[in-house]
Amino acid sequence: MGYALPDNLVLDLGYRYTSFGDAKSVSNAASSVNFHAKDLNSHEALPGLRCRF
Repeated sequence: MGYALPDNLVLDLGYRYTSFGDAKSVSNAASSVNFHAKDLNSHEALPGLRCRF
């Protein structure tokens, strides 16, 4: 979505949602850290400014 501004500029607004599902670590001999994340999601607001030629 973009809004026209003066001097050939466009204010651009975006949104992105990503679902990664469940995540968990795998332990090995070098690390004993374990974690588990349930329903790992990402919400991103993406503002931008474009110049039109």
